[in-house]
Amino acid sequence: MVFGPAPDLSRFSPGPGITLWVDGAGGLRQRLRGGVSNPLFITPITILLFSLGVQFCLDVININNKILRVLCGCFVICSPLVACSITYYPFSDIYGYAFLCSAMSVWFFCCVRLPHHLNYVFGILSLVLAVGMYQTTVGVPLVLLVCRFVFDAYDQSMPLKQTLLRLTKTLLSVFASCVLYLVVMKAVQFFTGVGMADYRGSGSMSLSHAVASLGTSVPRTYTNYFDFIFGGSIVGNHFLAKWFNAALLVFSITSSLVLLARRRKSLVRCLCIAISALLAPMAAGAISIIVPDSGRLMPLMVGGYLVLQICQIAIALKVVMESVRWGRALLSGLSILIALLTWSSVLQVNTDAAAMKLTMNQASTIAQDILIRLGQNEAYLQGAPVMIVGSPWDGSLKAPYNQSRCSPYVNWGLFWNTWDGSSGCWQALLRLHSGASFQIPSPDEMRSIALTSEFTNMPLFPAMGSVNVVHGVLVVKITDTKALH
Repeated sequence: MVFGPAPDLSRFSPGPGITLWVDGAGGLRQRLRGGVSNPLFITPITILLFSLGVQFCLDVININNKILRVLCGCFVICSPLVACSITYYPFSDIYGYAFLCSAMSVWFFCCVRLPHHLNYVFGILSLVLAVGMYQTTVGVPLVLLVCRFVFDAYDQSMPLKQTLLRLTKTLLSVFASCVLYLVVMKAVQFFTGVGMADYRGSGSMSLSHAVASLGTSVPRTYTNYFDFIFGGSIVGNHFLAKWFNAALLVFSITSSLVLLARRRKSLVRCLCIAISALLAPMAAGAISIIVPDSGRLMPLMVGGYLVLQICQIAIALKVVMESVRWGRALLSGLSILIALLTWSSVLQVNTDAAAMKLTMNQASTIAQDILIRLGQNEAYLQGAPVMIVGSPWDGSLKAPYNQSRCSPYVNWGLFWNTWDGSSGCWQALLRLHSGASFQIPSPDEMRSIALTSEFTNMPLFPAMGSVNVVHGVLVVKITDTKALH
């Protein structure tokens, strides 16, 4: 995988995704890895953490078949979720820890019995830690709980009243986890004086806003789910992935109908199974309800939907294992389907990695040209701040790869489309590859410069006149400002 530049994150206040106790030079993130931030060191740790998290998920939803456990582990490790996490290597292990802790919380709730209800205490602490590390993982425990309830409702050896009581206790524990997380976050903010960043709608996050937005956010969880398995705006779904996803969906729906048919004499149990199955996509996409203005999902945010697919495998396996006549054939077909899904992800991830490498190579060459042009300007030599606007592939250059075969995450490009993010990425790239050091102006200063006639009349890089001093700031105009926000 290719690791792209990112702006100096110390300039940003922590957002809800990576909160105060895991961010910063003195945070838990640095303590867990001893301050080391090396992809060769962090990537294996990240893969290990996701692998352990998958095994906890499989324990919760009763996938005990060894072959399927291995296949499901490979399915997750080769997914765009993990690949995208690794590209953010300063935080990739945190994404892995969050996934592991979120799965472990449900494991404590549902699979462990300790005296004095200590399993619920450990589950609450695990979920608080998971949400504190990365809030979008909240869909993972919720969808696991839904799937577990489906199996408990199907199991006639347990009275339905006891099943509902266990579900109520678990949901109360989840609620307690959310309350404890908010208390800890507010306390840390109070003592440090650092506020929340307004990133992807996090600044407007509140209970009242979430409730008022239910009419749009709840349907979005379902459209996001179908976009995740069939569409192209979240993950690529090339290399026949959407067909394999369709096969898994049909397999799981058919299995759910079989489960309902086998419990048709118990109307209440059937209703519990049917309602839970219908609510599963909403549980998986809960982050869209918690933060209604979060916008379209990134691959980093699809952990709940990915685990939902594993839950679909578990439901299909339930029917397969109870089938006397067709059990072996169905198990073989299910295993082949998971293998095909994994192979499709492998092809997609490697295609994306190749495109990212080409992008990085071209960006490095362009960065060298920019540095030469900067060095020819007296303002740069005197330490003037530098404003580099936009991505070259939004301007006069074409992307060095076939965009139709890549994930939206790759087509998003190497450079952020915000004012500070754009210049910050260029700053990081030039520092990492050339040792260049310069300051960048604030976003407000950049916006005011972009409104001047001097900036408007500048041509796009690499044309002559694309590097110029405007109001004391050395400006490199790579793209039109309409691409930024």
